[in-house]
Formats: sequence, structure tokens, C-alpha cells
Amino acid sequence: MTEDLHVLFIEGYCQVSWMQNKYQTYKSLDGEPRFEHLHPFRVWCSDPEYLNDEGLPPDAFGVERAQQEIDSGKYHAVIVLDYSDPDEVHRFEADFGSLLQKFAAAGGVVAFPTSEGLIVSTLARLFDVEWKMASYSRVTWAPSLDVNEANILDSFGKGKHSKEFIKEYSAKAVSMRSVPHHERCFGVTDRCMDYDDDSDDEEEERAPPQPNDANYESVVAMHDYGKGVIAYFGDVNAEDHTIELVAAFVESRAPSHPINCL
Repeated sequence: MTEDLHVLFIEGYCQVSWMQNKYQTYKSLDGEPRFEHLHPFRVWCSDPEYLNDEGLPPDAFGVERAQQEIDSGKYHAVIVLDYSDPDEVHRFEADFGSLLQKFAAAGGVVAFPTSEGLIVSTLARLFDVEWKMASYSRVTWAPSLDVNEANILDSFGKGKHSKEFIKEYSAKAVSMRSVPHHERCFGVTDRCMDYDDDSDDEEEERAPPQPNDANYESVVAMHDYGKGVIAYFGDVNAEDHTIELVAAFVESRAPSHPINCL
């Protein structure tokens, strides 16, 4: 793991403003906030009145400030947190599309933890991913070690506590299909369950997933872009396990030096 990492959080393109608070207050196995040692700097890019009054205030406001931070040459990774508002897609792509392309191409890490799978259209336009939105459900997810073990261990196994989270977990999320084997990180298992959103008591078993099926569903997927990498993390509720995976991915894949994409 690269020492002295710096991570920029881009926030405000969400439908409900709460996930940023969970990411900054969640405490890991050592009792410390998970991202604290990564020197997080948070920029809220939409209307400040949209913020939850009970949440942690960001470090700065405004699209221009976030653009300046990306250009500053200070950061190893950018986390676009809960980009999920369909009304913000065009504005987000116009404001950050080319900058994030340059950042990743130069060797940076760009992570997209989100409650909504619609961002796959943005990822396709900006980073040429082949992924398609699949389904929305709570199931048991597991590392896709059978088809992508080396990449998963390299991308999630080098961080603080990270090896302890390369295992099964449950989360409600929008999954992706048409994910090539070498880009699959976590996906459906042969024990996965579908939970009826209208009842906590009803559950239905899915057919066993077939890894060679193009419709195989991944909830975490990564894609190399230039010298860097981007990743999708689906999770409606910002489960603790997902937060750990995002942090582990940043720690494991971050470049040795901050990215200057000018």
C-alpha cells in the first residue's frame, strides 16, 4: 500500500444527501474512521441547501473548486460518492468527464460507490466499459475468485484490513451484467437469495449463476483505463462491507505518487 495517500471526494450528485456522512463516520476494525488516514478532502458540488443539516459539513463547495482540486496534483484517487441523480447526468459529465478521463489515464484511481445503476451510461461514455445495468435486489455477493482471482487479490488485498473483506456479504444494490471475466470483482453466488422489497418475510431462491453467462451479475466491477483504473460499487444502503471494499480498492490500486493530469 502506498503511504500518505490523498483522496478527493466529489459529492452532491445524489438523490438523497446522506451517504457522505456514512462514509466519513464509519469506523473500521481498529475503531478509527476508515478514510481518516487517507486525508480525505470533500467538495459538495450542488446546492448547499440540499445538504442534511445533521451531516458533516464538506471541506469546500462548488464545481470549480472540485475541478481545481483534481488539477492540483495532490491526489492519488477520486471517489465520486453516490452519483445517482438522473437529472444531474449531463451536468456531471460536462463538469467532470474530461477531467476524470485525464486523471485515470494518467494513473489515478476513480471509484463510483452508488445507490443507482444509471451511472453505467456515464461510465460507458467516459471510460468505454461494456457493462449494462442488470437488476435491483438484495442478495449474497461473493468475490469472483473463480474467474479473476489474481486481479481481485491485487486490487483489494493490499490495504488496511482489506484481506478480511474479500468474502461473501449481503447488500441491496443495482448489479451490472456483460462484465468481462477480468473486470468482475464481486458477484452473485450459487447461494444467493432474492428478497421481496415489500416484505421482510418472503424470499425466493434464484437459479444458480453461470460464470460464463453474459447475464452474470456483478455488484463490484473494475476497468483499466490508460495507466489507471475505475470501479463501480453498487450499494443502496452504504453497507459497512462496501465501504471497506472502496477503501481497500483505493489503498491497493493507488499509484505511488499523486496524479498531475495537466
